[in-house]
Amino acid sequence: MNSAACPWPWRSCRHGQGRAADVYALDADRVLRRYRTPYSCAAEADLMRYLRRVGYPVPTVLAVDGGDLVMERLHGRDMLADLASRPWRTASHARVLAALHDQLHQIAAPEGLPRPFGAGERIVHLDLHPGNVMLTAGGPVVIDWTNATAGPPGADVAMAYLIMASTAPASGATPTSGSRRRPGCCAAAVS
Repeated sequence: MNSAACPWPWRSCRHGQGRAADVYALDADRVLRRYRTPYSCAAEADLMRYLRRVGYPVPTVLAVDGGDLVMERLHGRDMLADLASRPWRTASHARVLAALHDQLHQIAAPEGLPRPFGAGERIVHLDLHPGNVMLTAGGPVVIDWTNATAGPPGADVAMAYLIMASTAPASGATPTSGSRRRPGCCAAAVS
C-alpha cells in the first residue's frame, strides 16, 4: 500500500491477528488486513463488494493492493468474545449464526468464484463461525472471506459444525476464563 493509504507508523496500531494475516487500525474508520506471506486479496475484495451490493452484511472494502486489504473499521466485538463473557447468550447467538448462513446461502455465486465441490451454485464461506461474526451496533457483520467459494450450502454448515465441535477449549478454560478462540463452546447450540 502506498503511504497515503497506510500511514506510518501503522505497525504500532495492531488491532488483531489471524492465522495468516494481521489487522491494523489505520484510524477511527479504517483497518488494514496485511498478509504475512505473499497473497492476493483481489478475489476476496471482489466477493465482499458483490456481497455488499446484494445486501449481505460484510465490511466495506476501501482499497486492495496485493496482500493488503483496507476495509471499514467495525466497532464491536466478535460473537465468540461475547459468548466468552456472556455464555447465557449461546442460543440467541446460534440463531443469529444460523440466520447468517441461511441468508448467505440464498445468494447465487458470481461468475469466476472457485467451485471446488463441483456441484452447488451458492456462496459458501467455509469459515462462518462465531469468531468471524462481528457484533456491531448496526447488526452482525461477517468477516474473513478468504476461504469462500461456490458450492452446496450443506458443505458450509458442515464445515461450521466441524470447526465449532472440534476446536477444544484451552486447557482448563471455561466460557468466561478468557481463552480467545473457543468455537467448541457453541457446538451444543448446533447439535
